[in-house]
Amino acid sequence: MNRKTALENLLNLKLPIEQVVFDLSQFEWDSEVELVSLEAAQIQNVLQLFIQGTITALEVEAWANAIECREDIKMEPTLVNEALHEFANPQLTQPLSVERASFWLSLLLLANPSIKRDA
Repeated sequence: MNRKTALENLLNLKLPIEQVVFDLSQFEWDSEVELVSLEAAQIQNVLQLFIQGTITALEVEAWANAIECREDIKMEPTLVNEALHEFANPQLTQPLSVERASFWLSLLLLANPSIKRDA
């Protein structure tokens, strides 16, 4: 598996988070190039999985921590960065709940009306 595929697996939660983190550990942390982009639709997908009960708040936190501060993942716009920061740091911000996930979904939809809402 190459680095870009491992990053896509992370962003899209195609594999269990532990597996993706292990796969990414095979590569250097530092990167000169952003290989993938974290999009609002990917955050929306994770939030929908959380609301549906498919993944837990701890899994969302682990997912966000695995992404936060990576040099090989482009993160724009600011709203995506803010959401990711909150999910990665619930002790510093606020714990993820169904209500909070719904709040973030609403914000993301307002900022990106082209993404679909399934939850």
